Amino acid sequence: MQEYSVVQMNEPEPSKWWLKGLAIFMLISSIFAGIGGIGALATPILFDLISEEIQTAIGQLPENGTQSEKDEWIEEEAIVTETLEYFEGLESFFVISGVASCLVALLGIFSVPVLWSGDRNLGLKMVAGAFTINLLSNLGAQFYLFSGPGLTPDYGFEEAGLDPYFMDSINTFSFVSNIAGLICCNLVLFSVLALVASQTKPMGPVELKSGFHLNNIENPDK
Repeated sequence: MQEYSVVQMNEPEPSKWWLKGLAIFMLISSIFAGIGGIGALATPILFDLISEEIQTAIGQLPENGTQSEKDEWIEEEAIVTETLEYFEGLESFFVISGVASCLVALLGIFSVPVLWSGDRNLGLKMVAGAFTINLLSNLGAQFYLFSGPGLTPDYGFEEAGLDPYFMDSINTFSFVSNIAGLICCNLVLFSVLALVASQTKPMGPVELKSGFHLNNIENPDK
């Protein structure tokens, strides 16, 4: 009867550059998310500042102008009014989107030192949280636009003789394509996160049987 020794061997530690690389990515993406969030929050304020200037620039109906000039003014005034009303309806959309982007940026910035220091579990959870907020906020924004003010202003297409079904089909196609694009982009992000998680997973000791015999015990029946 032969006995074997059991040797425990530790697997090499995962490269720390997986977490450091993710930290660099989060730093860059968080900067852009922060810029986008601040821009979204500032949009309603800037809109209020320029809307009055735009209406002033249009002026009044040229009473002494030709009929062609009057028709051109009426058409221009209708387009400007429709555009301003459309963006007024988007103020809450810009505020919510801006807040969500700022949350993503803050969570991403806070995850950078955590990932860089090698705290795998907390760092990956923070990144997953940032990705989830980004996905849900963007999906919510698309549903809000589609069900609320619409993806584009209504410039009197129906009055111009265009088929309403045709315009609805364009909006539906734009909505579906936007949703599909968001899902594809976020699948890439979560795939990167899953790759980093798998490559940085700590490995336990591996037990190997030694080829050297500890003892040789003769069979007593021989």
